[in-house]
Amino acid sequence: MMRPLYTAAAGKDSVSFHPDGHLGLWFDKFCNTWEQTPGGDWSLKAERQSANPKFDWANQVAAQKLEDTAQFEEQRDRRIALIEARKGAWRIFQTASTFVSGTGRAHPLEIGFTWHPTLPAPYLPGSSVKGMVRAWAEAEGIAKATVSRLLGPRDGKDSGLSAGSVCFLDALPIKAVDLKVDVITPHFGNWSPDDPPGDWRSPIPIPFLVTAEQAPFLFGWLPRVPLEEGDAVMLNDWIEAALTWAGAGAKTGVGYGRMKRSKKLETSWLMKREAAVQAEADARRRAAMDPLDLELEELAGELPDPCVPWLQAIEAGRWQNEPALMCRVLLKMKALQDAAPKTKKKKKKKGNKQLERIAKVQKLLDQYGCQAKPDS
Repeated sequence: MMRPLYTAAAGKDSVSFHPDGHLGLWFDKFCNTWEQTPGGDWSLKAERQSANPKFDWANQVAAQKLEDTAQFEEQRDRRIALIEARKGAWRIFQTASTFVSGTGRAHPLEIGFTWHPTLPAPYLPGSSVKGMVRAWAEAEGIAKATVSRLLGPRDGKDSGLSAGSVCFLDALPIKAVDLKVDVITPHFGNWSPDDPPGDWRSPIPIPFLVTAEQAPFLFGWLPRVPLEEGDAVMLNDWIEAALTWAGAGAKTGVGYGRMKRSKKLETSWLMKREAAVQAEADARRRAAMDPLDLELEELAGELPDPCVPWLQAIEAGRWQNEPALMCRVLLKMKALQDAAPKTKKKKKKKGNKQLERIAKVQKLLDQYGCQAKPDS
């Protein structure tokens, strides 16, 4: 008797999703809600009104929450680095409606789903992005010559070429996305000439997976040959307009696949990258610093006058047994004090704090016999 290989003889599941596994592989290969019919066949069709194995399986997949975003962030950063190195352009769009692609793929649910080969999430192949942009440009009446130059001629027989001036990359999610279950309900299924369709038939809902709203995707393209002036701006406008008004993926005719550009997410990523670049440069600078200079910088922190914490450290006993280091610190303090604008003594009992620190530094210089010379 034939049965799913991953179903135990006792009828219990022998395969379940592991949090570190690939959700798409599990969806495509390990559907574990098959039921055995009275005739001995394995089926996902509901034998009872209260049971629907297809819904059970779809809901089981949609319920998986992927919290680890490191692989998405790594893919995003590498993709943006490639695009910028090749002088292309990238944008981040968020789904404004449910999104689905790959509905024509074979699957026990009857409606398939496109999964990225390495990321456990849906994606839009670059060929689909190109087709979407071409359809939008042609529908808007853009000159055929312009469309053919950028995207390639629709029929390469005339020119002998099929490639355009740009290459479209796969649209990838930049973090784990939420999935949910939608349905198609064909009311007149399994009819024949002898048994015509009619409203007396019971509807048979077919579940399928979709990507929920607010899922962020990274779109990008690379120039294959040098572009003409204005091409990049025009192409970016086509992509944004196509995603906003036409949609991407399957079932766009009923509102699926609409996306809106998220400048907020783009700005957030750019700010994080700038902070990371600055942090890396600062780490290299600190690694090359003199140990004493590094220690003094850490003591000063963000204070406008580093002499205050340095003097406090001296009064607490730091460098007391290291006269050479003590002199270096004191000479740095004196140089800063000499360069700072002097303030007049206030008529208060406590006097002027700046002048008091100058006097303390001079007293310590005399005490340790430090020579007033450049930093040493």
